[in-house]
Amino acid sequence: MSRQPATAGRYRLLTRLAQGDLGDDYLARVSEARREDERWVVRIVPREVAAQFQSFELLLEQAKAAMAIQHDSLVNVIEAGECEAGYFIAFDYAIGLTVEEFALLMATAKERVPARVVAGIVRYAAIGLALAHEARAADNTPLGLPHGAVNPRNLVLTADGSVKVAGLGTAYAARCLLRAQQRDANFLARYLTPEQARGEPPSAGADQFSLGVVGWELLAGRPLFDAPTLREIGTQIKTKTVPRLVVVAYGTPTGLSVVIERMLERAPQQRFASCGAVAESLAMFLRESGGSAHEEIAALVRRLAGPRIETSPVLAEAKPGGPRAAAAVRPVTVRVAVAPISGGAPQKIAPTAASIEPEAPQPMPAEEPPPALEPEELQPVPAEEPPPALEPEALQPVPA
Repeated sequence: MSRQPATAGRYRLLTRLAQGDLGDDYLARVSEARREDERWVVRIVPREVAAQFQSFELLLEQAKAAMAIQHDSLVNVIEAGECEAGYFIAFDYAIGLTVEEFALLMATAKERVPARVVAGIVRYAAIGLALAHEARAADNTPLGLPHGAVNPRNLVLTADGSVKVAGLGTAYAARCLLRAQQRDANFLARYLTPEQARGEPPSAGADQFSLGVVGWELLAGRPLFDAPTLREIGTQIKTKTVPRLVVVAYGTPTGLSVVIERMLERAPQQRFASCGAVAESLAMFLRESGGSAHEEIAALVRRLAGPRIETSPVLAEAKPGGPRAAAAVRPVTVRVAVAPISGGAPQKIAPTAASIEPEAPQPMPAEEPPPALEPEELQPVPAEEPPPALEPEALQPVPA
């Protein structure tokens, strides 16, 4: 184990949380912290590791772009730069379960994830993604930043019922850097889109499809795309008819299944116009079925994780794709029309094409057969560090 550096920029490193392919994650404080409990997660990438990648600057550039987008539905990137030990990226810090861990604990308890909880998870994640997609700088220049690697490991549920999108600005870039490492490629490939399987770059529409896969799997309790090889997974993504949720997840409300299945349309133009439109439609479903799902998500997270989620110093694991948990609540600092997730007065920010404030769901178009797609070879999928085995009785602490 390498010697722990003392500082990274203005951050004083307290303790090593975990190790990953790109570097180690540390719990950290800053000298000007206003509260004793104000802490951050800092990832240190040694110079010798960065030197192995010709395009390491891509990760730093994407991380710095993400710094302009700060919101309580995201694991915020606070700072990125050089330090004595190499390079560092600082994230917000909090405690939570990834959706992957949450689903595993639900399966271990032999319970289905309630439909309203799934709707809440997908809606709140869609809000975070829409924020990134529609962000504009102070001079009105678009900052639109697709995530490119939406999967259950990059969605975090906190004990207060919030859902936070992790890895914005770092997950896709880190995955590209680690292209040669295929240890967990099949898992990651399950959340690719037809466009990405054809080698196209990340996009807002691709993020919507990947989030739809997460929602479908939470409802069905099984993978949507699953095969022994990358080529077979790619063929499924490009050609497989998505099974109807009312069949594979009997009892799923029609209003929810229609939204999830539209997100999974193979042709991007047949999906929702934006993740903001997804959030609007799910807000309508939740309102008609009992209101916000925050309390239900919080109750499940607390029950599954027990008192450890409130007393453990951190739930974090170093992964090339970015933080596993979570983000302190921060004010909106980008000019995107987004309503507060948990109530309160809306922020005074510049309007965009579509507000995420729920009003009315998008009309659902008539179903059309997907366009014919020529089978192509799936592009290699860079792998992330596989998560540690999760014992239901002893949840492992994991970072942002």
